Amino acid sequence: MIESVGVLGGGAWGTALALTAARSGRTVRLWA
Repeated sequence: MIESVGVLGGGAWGTALALTAARSGRTVRLWA
């Protein structure tokens, strides 16, 4: 089962976290 991840904040850390999660195969929703 693939998990989805929500990231609040599109700064440097939020973007890096979202990118890392997406590269590991998760569905990511980024709120900036």
